[in-house]
Amino acid sequence: MSVRQVERKTQERVVELFQARGYECAGNWDQRVGTSHIDVDYLQQKIQSRVYDVRQYWPRLKQRREDSVLAP
Repeated sequence: MSVRQVERKTQERVVELFQARGYECAGNWDQRVGTSHIDVDYLQQKIQSRVYDVRQYWPRLKQRREDSVLAP
């Protein structure tokens, strides 16, 4: 079994674990263009849908986006 296959199996187990606790899976973004560790637009929509004030979280989200773009 290749490292990629082992990693995929691990990711599937983690998804199952979170789904069992009521979290929603956003799907497999493996082939998605512009994939990064944090999808700020998607996260911002989720925060707004839960009636949180995005302005409270925006500075941290912006910093994380910059960090993930600069990460090797």
